Amino acid sequence: MQPHRDAPPQDRAVFVTVGSTSFDDLVSSVLSRHVLDALVSQGYNRLTIQHGDTNLTLPASDLHEFIPISLIRYSHELPRFVSEGELIISHAGAGSVLDVLTAGPVGELKAVYTALGADGKRVRDRSREPSTLGRLRRTRKLIIVPNNTLMDNHQVELARQLSKDGYCLTCSIAELASTIQNELAEFRPRSWPKTDGAALDLLVDEELAKVLNRS
Repeated sequence: MQPHRDAPPQDRAVFVTVGSTSFDDLVSSVLSRHVLDALVSQGYNRLTIQHGDTNLTLPASDLHEFIPISLIRYSHELPRFVSEGELIISHAGAGSVLDVLTAGPVGELKAVYTALGADGKRVRDRSREPSTLGRLRRTRKLIIVPNNTLMDNHQVELARQLSKDGYCLTCSIAELASTIQNELAEFRPRSWPKTDGAALDLLVDEELAKVLNRS
């Protein structure tokens, strides 16, 4: 009789992105104990932070005993991190936000997981890929945290409009931990429509028009 083996814990990744600039307050907030505790309380068990030009004064290792943390400044593999992320925390840059909203289901790019085969070549490591059923049950959620220090407030207004339309949650730096703790579990995001490039541009224009009409 084979010994019983517990199933490995489900990988529930968080990806934080600030784009190509700096957003010191967001990175510092995510690395704070109360935000890390909130993430762990919701079952997340891996955190990657793309911090751009943000100055980091704290080591990311060993900040929390239950959630390993990785830091990257920039990466050409951002689509992979977005794909893996069950929760994305993003600045309000339109490019970053649309990359998340138009990404496929969680784990769609899991084929990038590879291992070294016996011949030394890379082979697909299916043991690290979620089942199809697991992918269907996992919905990526987006929290947009606008940078209120920027002069142009259209990013803030766009984040609010997208939240109002059901695509994401949005909050301030001070509200991040409570949003994760109190709102995230019940939030059911609306799916961004699958469109071609021209239709996508129209959708973006519609969202921006809503913002400008309220200004």
